Amino acid sequence: MTAEYDGLPVTGRLEYDVKAALLYRALELVKWPEITTRAPASLRVGILGQDQFGRSLDWLKGKRIAGRKVVVSKLSRAAQASRCQSVFISASESEQTTRILESLAGLPILTIGETPEFSRQGGIINLLLDGRNIRLEVNQAAAEKARLAIDPKLVKLAAASAAATPSPTNSPPVLGPKN
Repeated sequence: MTAEYDGLPVTGRLEYDVKAALLYRALELVKWPEITTRAPASLRVGILGQDQFGRSLDWLKGKRIAGRKVVVSKLSRAAQASRCQSVFISASESEQTTRILESLAGLPILTIGETPEFSRQGGIINLLLDGRNIRLEVNQAAAEKARLAIDPKLVKLAAASAAATPSPTNSPPVLGPKN
């Protein structure tokens, strides 16, 4: 996948460096229900499908969020996702995304994707390449179903990225705070 940054071609590495930083920021700004935070000493992030991150997630090793060590693992099957607190569903799984999200429905798992329909399919956070920008989308209704609390800072970040990136009319909506 190739994008442009300041008129220069950018390889997928920069795209996934940015997505890794946004993923980390999202993890910082989400609160899981008490039942999922009592026992685990780690915050497990699963990568489902083709891993385009390469070494972009290496810097997360040893990081802590809310006192929990971040552990990133590659998942070979969707069934393994239920053991994670967050799952990044790669674009390679686009034909299976609806089924995967349905299997995780109601579980306190932060789902993160990167395809145009991810939010409409029930994903919580979408990191969508839009031209030369990564557009952050937050589906608060899906977060509520998963019993996850999204910090308003993340919603504002999503709104700012939507304002900076003209959105095609058929893209998923960015859901903001309830009035």
